[in-house]
Amino acid sequence: MKSVHPGLLLSFKAACQQSSHTITTPTKRKPASDCDEVEDAEIQSRQATLEEAFQPKSAKKRLLPLKHVDSPAFIKLMRCVSPEHKVMCRQTLSKRLQARYLEAKEKLVAHLMTLKAVCTTADCWSARGKSYVGVTCHWIDPKKLKRISVCLAIRRIFGRHTYDLLGKTLESINMEFGIDDITVLTLTDSGSNFLKAFRLFGAHGTETQLETDEEEDDDAVVGTDLEFLLLDYDDADDRYKLPWHCKCVAHLLNLLARKDAEKALETPAFKLASDSALTKLQSLFNKQSRSDQQSEKVKELLGVLFVIPNATRWNAWYDAICHVKKIAEGKNGRKNLKSVCEALKVTPLNSTDYQFISEYVEVMKPIAIGLDLLQGEHNVSSGNVLPSIVVIRNSLNSLKRNHLEGANQLLVALTLVDALLAGLEKRFGNLFNVEHFQLAAVLHPQFKFNWLGNSEKDLKLRKK
Repeated sequence: MKSVHPGLLLSFKAACQQSSHTITTPTKRKPASDCDEVEDAEIQSRQATLEEAFQPKSAKKRLLPLKHVDSPAFIKLMRCVSPEHKVMCRQTLSKRLQARYLEAKEKLVAHLMTLKAVCTTADCWSARGKSYVGVTCHWIDPKKLKRISVCLAIRRIFGRHTYDLLGKTLESINMEFGIDDITVLTLTDSGSNFLKAFRLFGAHGTETQLETDEEEDDDAVVGTDLEFLLLDYDDADDRYKLPWHCKCVAHLLNLLARKDAEKALETPAFKLASDSALTKLQSLFNKQSRSDQQSEKVKELLGVLFVIPNATRWNAWYDAICHVKKIAEGKNGRKNLKSVCEALKVTPLNSTDYQFISEYVEVMKPIAIGLDLLQGEHNVSSGNVLPSIVVIRNSLNSLKRNHLEGANQLLVALTLVDALLAGLEKRFGNLFNVEHFQLAAVLHPQFKFNWLGNSEKDLKLRKK
């Protein structure tokens, strides 16, 4: 101050002396009882916030086991974070979870009673030696005109997945939620147990929209109820009450790509090319998935790992083949793949194998795109079904036409195109005669009549 502001030095000293003689009045403290009440209120508020943070909703979102709150590490962590608070135990959390479930169920049932129509989906599966049936419910919000979806139930079932057990379980769930009289349709896969349940117990007056003579599902387990066989067939219709039934279109496309495509193997040239390429790819996938050392070797040589396909979903296998095709088309792709095959002791892919992979991806691409669209969760409705099938059929016909005209020769996969076209007609041909799907497609603002061609059948549908 003296060197920088010498003119203000006297004023600064005077201000300091004046402030030293100033007596500050202490602030009046609240009575001890008032402080205790404030602190208690704050603690209770923070305790409530802490309990809310560990409500069942939070545990459900994180998929944590209920015993997580009893683990010593978790309790120690919370004591460090807030030692004056108490974390609820597993028993308390379980009781509150059950209370939340009953509360949510009551609200859902009350809301469902206000609706005029809903549709449901059902599925049956096994996991870790236990069997389950899951049912979801869907409807259109009359105010927002938005589709609402909820999970109604996931029930444990015992014994074989027989058609009568499925019929009994589905009926009990529908009655429990009060939707047995307003459910217009139930969607399932093509398992023969589901098909038989709805054929015997489903609503009559219309046939199952996608019914064919062939009932197939690799995972289906069909049993026989001897007591049921003693009943008259007419009495069987009244044993359980189920709504109308429809097969899942996405599941049918999976069957088209898996089952119907196998008809192409009847051609020796295609079978030879398919067995050679797919066997080598499967060997590469197995080597990578079963050994960490070989997985690291693949990463080192390719820079990426192979996409390992799922055993139950065809589109996962398609994605794995697409990934191999992408690697092969990259810089030094085939050379690097050969190095991987040699390192993993797998017979290297040859030019015929790469030709098969390229044509397979090209032919199956329309089905993969349609499958991704139809199994989407949002912005998909029954109005997308017929236009999607038409696009797939037109794409396959275009590939066949280009081959015949010499524009794009298919050296090995032409028989695959024929097999897929035959499968489309078998599985979806009758669907074009179902009025519900016709109206849904025509009334869809994205499609209207644009998906219809100039064939005699399409012209009749336009006039209709």
